[in-house]
Amino acid sequence: MGRRARTRARSATARAGTASRGGLGATGGPAAGGPAVADRSASRRVLAVLNPLKGTSRRRVVWAAIAFAVSGLALAAVGLVAERPEWYRSAMLLGLLALLWGVRASFMSDRRP
Repeated sequence: MGRRARTRARSATARAGTASRGGLGATGGPAAGGPAVADRSASRRVLAVLNPLKGTSRRRVVWAAIAFAVSGLALAAVGLVAERPEWYRSAMLLGLLALLWGVRASFMSDRRP
C-alpha cells in the first residue's frame, strides 16, 4: 500500500513538472507520463469498481452488475451467432455474477461506507 502511494505521488509531481514546462519530456517529445498514465488509471478505476472486497457505494455495485449482465449477453450472442455452445458456460457464469451483484446492491444502503 505504501509503495503505490509513493509511486502515485512521484508520478503526480513528475506530471506537474512536465506540465509547467509545456508538456515536453527530456527528448522534446510528449511527456513520458502522458496518455499511458491516463490509460492505466482508467483501467485501475474499472478494476476497483469490480473488486468485491473493497467497500464501495451502491451505485458502483449496480454498475458492476450491469457490466456483468451486458458482458454475459454479449458472450451468449457470440455463442449463438458462431454456433459454439462452449461460449454459453461463460455467459451463464457472468449472468450469475450479475445476479449476485444485483442482490448485493439491493441489500446495500444508499450512503457510502
